[in-house]
Amino acid sequence: LSGRFPSAQTELNRFDLVVLYDPDPADLSGREEILRSYLSEKGGSIWVLMGPQFASRGPVEWFNNLLPFFQSTPRPVQYVEQRAQPVESQLLHPAVRLAENQTGIREKWAALPPFHLVVPCDQIAPEGVVLAESSWRTPEGALPVLGYRRHGPGKVFASAVLPFWPWGFVNFGFGEDDAVYRTFAEGAVGWLTVKDDFDPIRVRPEKEVFTRGEPVTFNGFAFDLGYRPLPGVTGAVALQGGPA
Repeated sequence: LSGRFPSAQTELNRFDLVVLYDPDPADLSGREEILRSYLSEKGGSIWVLMGPQFASRGPVEWFNNLLPFFQSTPRPVQYVEQRAQPVESQLLHPAVRLAENQTGIREKWAALPPFHLVVPCDQIAPEGVVLAESSWRTPEGALPVLGYRRHGPGKVFASAVLPFWPWGFVNFGFGEDDAVYRTFAEGAVGWLTVKDDFDPIRVRPEKEVFTRGEPVTFNGFAFDLGYRPLPGVTGAVALQGGPA
């Protein structure tokens, strides 16, 4: 889709995830309604990677209303070296969980190559969830740099720092691999595209319609706070009600 954006709802709804890299919200003028419908009705997801072009446009109210955090007044990007520090209460979120335990997660984030650009966002939406903050401090305090906001079944994920590529390439320079970068990308994209992440316990019938006399079977799933399957969980299902 490089260079264009779908003009029809049916075309946009083909996708589970749309990534907007350093978008100019003015270029999306006229797409407000299909974006809102894509989120709240289709249950799609959007990842907004903010950058210089986004910041130079300044606040656009309808687009801000989609984001977890945003600029209330025009503020240029800041080219300053800084790291992202995960919020303690969000350490097990799939986009933050770079290791298996909380100590390891903190260590992984502290060891990541620094970012060199931040879009200063001074407002956090009431429904916004901040996953990570910048280590670079402003008079207003820590800046949000990673977070999300739900719109019904849809999600908008936003990052206000660049670049991410050193997370993978710098390690190659030291003879290592890009496992941390892949863990981040797969965790974020996996969470954005999963449809049923509201309930950590899910029970579903094996199929929609059963024939008379056929055993009714259910599949159950249990997940931890990082939406990873928990093995060995058992439970019971009780059916109530009579013929329709």
